[in-house]
Amino acid sequence: MTHTQQQIPWARVMVEGLVIVGSILLAFGIEAGWERLKERTEEQQILSSLAEEFRANQAEAQSVIVTYERSQRLVDRLTSLTEAELRADPPDSLIAMVSALAAPRTFDPILGSVDALISAGKMGILSDQRLREALTSFLNLVEDAQEDESYIAHFAIKVWEAEVRHGGPWRIDVQSIVPGGRALTDVSLAPIPTPEDAIRLRGDEELMSFSRWTQLQGAMYTGEIRRVSTQIERILALIGGR
Repeated sequence: MTHTQQQIPWARVMVEGLVIVGSILLAFGIEAGWERLKERTEEQQILSSLAEEFRANQAEAQSVIVTYERSQRLVDRLTSLTEAELRADPPDSLIAMVSALAAPRTFDPILGSVDALISAGKMGILSDQRLREALTSFLNLVEDAQEDESYIAHFAIKVWEAEVRHGGPWRIDVQSIVPGGRALTDVSLAPIPTPEDAIRLRGDEELMSFSRWTQLQGAMYTGEIRRVSTQIERILALIGGR
């Protein structure tokens, strides 16, 4: 065997080796790129869902705030009218004022996308850390507000129990409890409160005390929901115009 025949073609071996390594790296690169593309596509879908849900949550938060503000105005009106003015008030107004004595209204956010991300351990798919932190803060604020809900419900029940002593319950203003009347479909069985009913109710010191507690807790709850609303605005800004 000659010296030429025994010589190893190092250049060729190196080229072939580089080709193999390059092919492997290219395959890994394509796979990694594909995974990143899938994640980004999934992220865009999640962001769209979050945007839709938090726009609805913002409307819900504002509805809660408006409900408690309206309730306070109605109770103030009930206590300020003279007996003659109450007797001249139309039935719809009497219904609204009597209902406002105990008008619990809760903030019930849509959390489908957030809950799905947390349960699947996929919060990290959101590339914006500020958004991840904002969503966590939102959940904490909602949890903080829920404590006030229990106090509101407690005193509202006390008001309703006191109303029974005066011949209640009466027909309620569905809009003051559930805007749109989604949860209550028929309240026509209950009688409409009369001016005399309203006069007796506002003259019951214990009932009115419970009602004031309901209003106080409602005011505190409204403050919590305002914070929630501000956080929702921040989340929507981070999500962008989707």
